[in-house]
Parts: sequence; C-alpha cells; structure tokens
Amino acid sequence: MADDADATRRSLMISCADALELMTDHLEGALSPADAERMRAHLEGCEACGVFLDQLRATIGLTMDAGPAEEFAVDPARIDALTELFRTERGD
Repeated sequence: MADDADATRRSLMISCADALELMTDHLEGALSPADAERMRAHLEGCEACGVFLDQLRATIGLTMDAGPAEEFAVDPARIDALTELFRTERGD
C-alpha cells in the first residue's frame, strides 16, 4: 500500500523546469488549485526553486519601486539614422 502512495506522490510531483514555467502564474494566483498544490509541494522540498522565487519577488518589487517609466522625445532624424545603421550592419 505504501508503494502505491509513493507512486501517486511521484506522479503528482513537478520538475524544477515545470516549476520555473509556473512561477509567474504562481505569484499571480493564476494556477488551478491542483497546480497550486503541486507548486507548493515542490517549493517545500526544493531550496533552489525557493531561492529563485524569492529573487523573482525581489526583482518585481524593485521594478515596482522604480516608479513610472520616463518618456522623452527622440529626434526623428536620429531614429532614421539608427534604422539605416542597423540595416547596413545586417546587410539589408
């Protein structure tokens, strides 16, 4: 019976790669209840993913604290010159 429970637990586990893909949805509360539970279980047992999640939270916090983006005017002639430079570099 214990083997059946262990097999079920293993089948419900997610890999670190899966956890990384689900991190943003996890932070936004957008996971299904089943995926949220699998994510919580993974994070309880995986220090590396927990560290990554903490870093992601910190990065989001820093960008939020930075304030609104500054807008500035760009001379259209400079845009044209940069566009031409990129085309020349690419060989267009």
